[in-house]
Amino acid sequence: MTMQIRSVRIESFASIRQMEIAGLEPGLNIVVGDNEAGKSTVLAALRAAFFHRHRAQTDAVREFMPYDGIGRPEVAVEFRLGSVDYTCLLYTSDAADDSLRV
Repeated sequence: MTMQIRSVRIESFASIRQMEIAGLEPGLNIVVGDNEAGKSTVLAALRAAFFHRHRAQTDAVREFMPYDGIGRPEVAVEFRLGSVDYTCLLYTSDAADDSLRV
């Protein structure tokens, strides 16, 4: 079964205030940007959305907090698995209402 990421929306995640990457096509998609533009942070956001426990209080999760201290990290990934479309939403904060929704 094949998974295809179709779009990624990131808000208040580490150095990224707001970013959307839409229109990803099947096959290879390349993210290009200057040094310190946030390419590695986009990958960290994808890892967080799919693999980090949403209530974890680890240093890795603390690193997701926005550098400017405003807002809470949010990542939305739209993807297709087989023939079914999904959206994975990650909302994190220091509060007890952290959530991960698929």
